[in-house]
Amino acid sequence: MPVVDPAITAVLKAEHLSEETRRVYSSKLAIIAQAAGGRPLLKLLTQHADKVVKYITEQYSEVASQKNMIVSVMAVYRLLDLKTKAQVSYDLYLKLFDKLKAILRERSKTNLPSQRQAAGFVTHEELQQVRKRLPVGSKERLLLSFYGGCIPPVRNDLHAAFIHLLKCNEGEARAAFLYLGLQSSDVSLPRAPTVDSSALLGSAQ
Repeated sequence: MPVVDPAITAVLKAEHLSEETRRVYSSKLAIIAQAAGGRPLLKLLTQHADKVVKYITEQYSEVASQKNMIVSVMAVYRLLDLKTKAQVSYDLYLKLFDKLKAILRERSKTNLPSQRQAAGFVTHEELQQVRKRLPVGSKERLLLSFYGGCIPPVRNDLHAAFIHLLKCNEGEARAAFLYLGLQSSDVSLPRAPTVDSSALLGSAQ
């Protein structure tokens, strides 16, 4: 059974941190330890802070990724009460953290995309072209329909969405699609009939 580095063990046992936070911190620290050939993290972080900082800034081009790595390192200092015992190295990490935090703060003011966001940007027209090439009824086409295919292109946070293919009454499904006003070319259904709004809303008089 592999031996877990004491610094990572301290993070994993920090019950005041959420399970997800412990997972993220420990995974970042494991990356640093692996890059250093499995050397003890405490000695590496406190005695070779300049090398750790250089590794992080060279390996991660995104500011947010650098900040996540530094936060994980600084967590070890807080958990093991190293902020005063190894103040020189801690100050080096803190200096980089403050720099990265300032960059992200300015970026949030201008709302400019990151390099990764800019590289992955897809126009609404491109999305439509890809969606129309997908088979009707496929999960992929359905998902892209959510991202501006049938719904106006607004912010749609669907990264955690699941698509469940359930059997349903065909007539009810048809009525639901028509009620939503989807085009027949998208769902292979006839267009919705004209409906007298007064019959639905009632007379206001």
